[in-house]
Amino acid sequence: MENKPIRILLIEDNAGDARLIQEQLKEVPEVAYVFCCVPKLQDGLEHLSRHETDIVLSDLSLPDSPGLETFKRLQSEISGVPVVVVTGFDNESSALDAVREGAQDYLIKGQVNARGLSRTILYAIERYRTQSTLRSLSLTDELTGLYNRRGFITLGEQALKSAQRAKSHLYLYFADLDGLKKINDTFGHPDGDRAIAGAAEVLRKTFRQSDIVARIGGDEFAALAAEDQTGGSDILISRLMGNLSHYNLQNPHAYKISISVGVTRYNPEVPVPMEELLSQADKVLYVSKEKKHAALQPVWSRKARQWTGAALAIGLLSVAFFGWQRWKRPPVPVLIPGPRVTAHPLPVPVPAPAPVSVSTPSPSPKPVRPPAPVAHPFAGVRSSSNKNRREVQPPVVPLTMPSASADWKSPTPPAITLHQELIPRAISIARFTYQETILPPDSRVTFTIVGSGFTPEFQKVLEVYSGSPYVQVKDLRLATINEVQGDLVIHPDAPTQYVFPRVLINDSPVFQASNPFAIIRQGDVLNIVFTKMDENGHAGHFRVYTNLDPALAHEFHIAPSAESLEISPLEFNLPYRVEGVLRISDSVPRGDYGLLAFLGAREVFRKDHLIQITRPTLGSTGFVQKVMAQIPFRRPGDTVDIVIQGSGFTPGLAALLKARVDGQEMGESSFRYISPGTLQGLFTIPAEALQKSFNVSLYEGREVTYRARDVFTIVPPNWIENLDVNPPARPGKKSLLKVVGRDFSRDFAKTLRLETDDPGIHISRPEWMNPSTLSATLEIDDAVNPGDYVINLKSEGVSLKPQGGNLVTIGPSQ
Repeated sequence: MENKPIRILLIEDNAGDARLIQEQLKEVPEVAYVFCCVPKLQDGLEHLSRHETDIVLSDLSLPDSPGLETFKRLQSEISGVPVVVVTGFDNESSALDAVREGAQDYLIKGQVNARGLSRTILYAIERYRTQSTLRSLSLTDELTGLYNRRGFITLGEQALKSAQRAKSHLYLYFADLDGLKKINDTFGHPDGDRAIAGAAEVLRKTFRQSDIVARIGGDEFAALAAEDQTGGSDILISRLMGNLSHYNLQNPHAYKISISVGVTRYNPEVPVPMEELLSQADKVLYVSKEKKHAALQPVWSRKARQWTGAALAIGLLSVAFFGWQRWKRPPVPVLIPGPRVTAHPLPVPVPAPAPVSVSTPSPSPKPVRPPAPVAHPFAGVRSSSNKNRREVQPPVVPLTMPSASADWKSPTPPAITLHQELIPRAISIARFTYQETILPPDSRVTFTIVGSGFTPEFQKVLEVYSGSPYVQVKDLRLATINEVQGDLVIHPDAPTQYVFPRVLINDSPVFQASNPFAIIRQGDVLNIVFTKMDENGHAGHFRVYTNLDPALAHEFHIAPSAESLEISPLEFNLPYRVEGVLRISDSVPRGDYGLLAFLGAREVFRKDHLIQITRPTLGSTGFVQKVMAQIPFRRPGDTVDIVIQGSGFTPGLAALLKARVDGQEMGESSFRYISPGTLQGLFTIPAEALQKSFNVSLYEGREVTYRARDVFTIVPPNWIENLDVNPPARPGKKSLLKVVGRDFSRDFAKTLRLETDDPGIHISRPEWMNPSTLSATLEIDDAVNPGDYVINLKSEGVSLKPQGGNLVTIGPSQ
């Protein structure tokens, strides 16, 4: 924490008090603090929604939120950020109430010195991180009271180690609640939950207290028992069936609970990791389910594979002949941001992706070598390339440094023509989501199509193409008026790949998932991406997307393409993520470098041109990585807060740098030094400024050193940014729905209508609160199912869509 500035959001309407806190913390030189000060709670919430923040210091009494309600709103609307209440109310009861609600601390203005304030901030951050870690390590399933998957894996691995030391055998039982979907569809999800709880009760009575019993998925359970405790798996399964019959007799329902079980034996002489043991038991379970309910099997059976020996072979050979490259790599070049680790880099803005315009993917371009080092190019990235698969190198394109949240979901979707005219007028499709985004072969996952106006008739004409011949779509169903759900069933032989599903009507695509899901075979690597670069420019953090069990993790390592680069010890987040840091020294020659992944001595993946080392581009030490506005949407008369991110900045270098807005006279901005990776400047937007997006150019003397596109946008009056619901919407409850934006007029509030397709969701006419907020009452009937719902906004017959989207989430009943 000493080497990284602490980003503080200070919500304080008294400018003198805000300045005092900043001046106090300047007296603590060993810790660097970066401030953003806002006078209102709503401004603070907007900042938190767009920017990473380490801690919030907030007054309780603000112009738009009085008293303890301020903290309650912060607590309900943000997550992952600790809050310290700083107020002038010397009231012990308020202090206790704030702490009971979750505040990390409570400080009285003027009663704490600089060291005490700094210590409170540091302790609050560390205490919050510890609490978050403990919460994330929760081992219990809330519905059943059994262990959850994390608990089962954690305790099960310990049990396997003990069994190996004692040379004792264990049985792993993998159980599946039969027909849960039918129960949910016929009787509703509350009955489905009762069925899950009933199955858990049966399992709890069957196994002993010393056994490890868990609910590891929606309708999946697992248990680990010692051989000498059960007297053999057949005896225990017989006991399970007896307890199940007794439960059905004692708890008469319109349905009966049925459980299928697969069993595997752990041999300490041939130890395997827990995930492998689960996989073995899972395969036995599916054989059991084939015999019991063939229609419910989640993956192809062996008989089905034999049956498709001719048809499937012909189909696969045909696809292999005409489309092998579509399986082995994305159909268009995939460009993923990755910074060049450098003493101080300067990237060029990312070009816009090609528009969706053709019905079949374009052929991949020939490999292109990267250009000689210019400015600070960030190398383009391969699509994905395990060693045993053909790979194509897309063109190297200078890219901006990704944020810390950069993820594997960066490939460009295949270029296709979307026939949105086939979607009925009263229906819209907003997004395509997955229950899990990274999956192994021979697995199954639920997906959800979110939109509005869905009907049974629409669902019948709807089709979903998975995006891969190795993935089948099963059980497409209408869940709610806003959700269509289905299952993606992944073939055991599926290769490692990104997959973009499509929604079809009359065999024509009408919607394509903007983000893919990924299939990763065990031992393969899907990709390596950069996630963050240190402010000194000499180190970068990277993430490997792979599929490793504990045994493979011991063999897995990353090596740079040059010995002069250093890789820190890897951090494993099994099974799918591995984190690491790449460090360089001043002696490393300029040029392009990559990373290689190995299992033992075998190379399994290579990412060439991942980084480029070059000289500084600003003064003798500085490198501009990104230019951004803290709040990108503004109105004439506003002040735009410009932030430059990079590395190697110094106070003297900041004084040399100037900025101008292209195409609009807004004066010249000088910059203030914040940290080695951050400079800050201001522009004032004139009243006559045009409503459009503006570029910003940086100058060192008269020379343009960097030009950033679309840094901020001037929006029109009555512009809607997002919808805000507080408290969170739930069936049987009322909430306040706020329309948040800029320069709302009272006339606009009178003409605005908020509607939804679900008759159980009631929205009152919005009322004008202030120029940035309209409010309405949102009331949810008890019968409304949890999920995402589209709110349709119209003014004088014209449909409006907020910048942040028009979906509202309704949570489960409490």
